[in-house]
Amino acid sequence: MKHLAFVFLLVLLAATALNSQNADVRKERLAKSYEQGGDPENAARLYLELFNANKKKASYFRGLVRNYKSMHRYSDLFEIVEEYITTSRSGELLILFGELQWRKGEYRKAKNTWGIALDEFPSRSNFILLAQTQSNLQLFQEAINTLESGREILNIPADFADELSKLYIATGDYENGVDEIIILLGKNRNIALAQGRIYALMTSRKAINYISKSLMKIAGEQENNLNIQQLLAWFLRTTGRQDQAFEVYLRLDKLKNGRGREVLNFANLSRNDGFFDIALKAYEFIIDQGKSNRYTPSALYGYARTLEQIIRDNSTISRQQILQIIDRYEKIISEYPKSNTATEAMFRIADLHWEFLDDPDMAVELYLKLIKKFPGHRLSAKASVSLAGIYLNNEDFKSATKTLKHLLGNFQRSAPEEVEEGKFLLAEIQYFSGGIDSAVALYRILIKNKSSDVANDALKRLAVIEQNKNFISPLGEFARSEYLLFKRDYSGAFKQFEDVSKQTEGSDLYERCMMKMSEIKFTIGDYSAAIKILREMIEKNPDTIYGDSAFMTIGKAFLMENNKIEAEKSFTQILMKYPKSIHIQEAREKIRAIRNDDI
Repeated sequence: MKHLAFVFLLVLLAATALNSQNADVRKERLAKSYEQGGDPENAARLYLELFNANKKKASYFRGLVRNYKSMHRYSDLFEIVEEYITTSRSGELLILFGELQWRKGEYRKAKNTWGIALDEFPSRSNFILLAQTQSNLQLFQEAINTLESGREILNIPADFADELSKLYIATGDYENGVDEIIILLGKNRNIALAQGRIYALMTSRKAINYISKSLMKIAGEQENNLNIQQLLAWFLRTTGRQDQAFEVYLRLDKLKNGRGREVLNFANLSRNDGFFDIALKAYEFIIDQGKSNRYTPSALYGYARTLEQIIRDNSTISRQQILQIIDRYEKIISEYPKSNTATEAMFRIADLHWEFLDDPDMAVELYLKLIKKFPGHRLSAKASVSLAGIYLNNEDFKSATKTLKHLLGNFQRSAPEEVEEGKFLLAEIQYFSGGIDSAVALYRILIKNKSSDVANDALKRLAVIEQNKNFISPLGEFARSEYLLFKRDYSGAFKQFEDVSKQTEGSDLYERCMMKMSEIKFTIGDYSAAIKILREMIEKNPDTIYGDSAFMTIGKAFLMENNKIEAEKSFTQILMKYPKSIHIQEAREKIRAIRNDDI
């Protein structure tokens, strides 16, 4: 009988202990829930209860520390840790206690505690933990000293490069910083990370010069180190030394056995960045190798595209220059007829006939030829969009609609961006021709696809229509004005916008007309007229929602007239009156440029 009673007692005690344990588990889960939900006060209360009941469980203590720290209750935490450290001792705990001493103003004691922590527990993780703690306290030099000491004590001279490079960036020490970044690159081979950290050190001309000498020296010593050469090539490109970068890319091409691939990559990057002269030189390097080089067609195309971009940036373009570029594209087509580059060349020729030679008939012929010859190619989709644009420009809405419907029916998957452009043009056809309700339905479909480039354009159209739906006749005339602007009939568009503005004075549509009229005057180079129109609009409605855009255009117009004083005043108005404007950053940059020019 006594034996049964004893067994019963044991079972009862075990059940009680299990229930207590389950209760603690539930309480810890609740504490974590409070913590994750952003309620550190209740989380800390529960962790404190758990910790007081069982001071041996590390998760309770760590939870208490996290939440007290998040509430900046360092004094309360100090008392808990000070008592806890008498019974439990570790490097992590001593580092924490030293942190709390520092926050309390006991700086000497903190340094002493940290010294004891590393003397008694000299592990790699503790050196990193202490350095991170010191860094959080803005003690960057102390953190650097800790890691350098760790290298010596643990005899790991190339360790902590990741942590040290970040600390040298924080302190602006570019000399030691670049050394650590090179060590880190040798360990993890992460070029992108090395580039980012080198860029962070480039805070002054002096820093850039030092980094340049350092990288050039290392690259010279390690000519076969691919990572070092890639880092140097990036640095030279970033700092505008394209000729030197080209030489490094030639070296890279040999190291990688690229047979021109790296040179072509450099040429394309240079073209995209606007360094046209060096891009042409790099393309020529490949072209000179003739058909034996597999990248020659791409280089020929890149060369022609570069010439085209140079001409596009030049306000005076001769017909002869355009024809020379077309001749280069035609050479690609004749010599490499089955290449993708030939297809791209055909598209570029059509574009040039339309945009620069004012020859829409030839452009139409070439676009149709491309679509017929390469029916499934994505460039055929782009050609369809351009073709529809020409038809629309010629008021051939029927052909434009037919072309766009063919686009939508055949390229839904293979050319989604062009399909979205096509849908937008279909909506524009309705809008321009007065079918406002039909246009609205199509625009609303387009704005559902927020990742689409045309969604914002569709939203702008809907805003015009929605805000001015009471002006039935003027809104139709406004749409017609937009169509004339689309056709680049600036004179006709200006006159019609002006007529609509007279009918709608004091309304949103009036202000939109004024903005469009100023845009036209700016485009044709009549900057004084653009300024006058916008100032009239602002004078009639100082609170216009287009004020920031108006001042931006006014400022740019004054710059075109070389009136920097008035330009700066206009850009300053944006900073003063429209702090949330999308033009804020551009206004700041314009002001900075004006002031730098005057120095």
